[in-house]
Formats: sequence, C-alpha cells, structure tokens
Amino acid sequence: DELGTLDLSVLSPDAKVYFQSVPAGPGGAENSKVEDAVLDLARGEFTIQRILDMIPEPDVEILRAITFLADLGSITIVPR
Repeated sequence: DELGTLDLSVLSPDAKVYFQSVPAGPGGAENSKVEDAVLDLARGEFTIQRILDMIPEPDVEILRAITFLADLGSITIVPR
C-alpha cells in the first residue's frame, strides 16, 4: 500500500495548503504535472480534500506531491 509510506498525520483532508515559493528542482529538473497542479491550487489556499477533488490523478500521487512540496518548503500545510 503506497499510502503507508506517506506521513498522513499532517495531511488531514480539511488542512489548508498555502503557496510559499516555486521549487528549484535538483539539477534544473522540472516539476511533475501533479506538482504543478498542487502549486497552482495552493495559490488559491484550498484544502487538501479540495485539491484531491480537483486534480484528476490518483490520490496517492497527489498526496505524494503535497508531501514533497511541503518538504521543500514550496507549500505550507496548516491544520484546521
């Protein structure tokens, strides 16, 4: 189960996601399309659940992108 490898404690469905900065990928790597979509929606300060509802990709990929971007400091997750 891929969800088992993610830290879901900070990924409450009603937590808000806030944009901080565009990440500089290692070696100039570009963001994935899911990461780009998460960054765009973070600018609108949506909840995690709303982001999951709006991006037409598997939830595990979206949650992985949210976790990755939060680890980079590109987004901030604020629990409600």
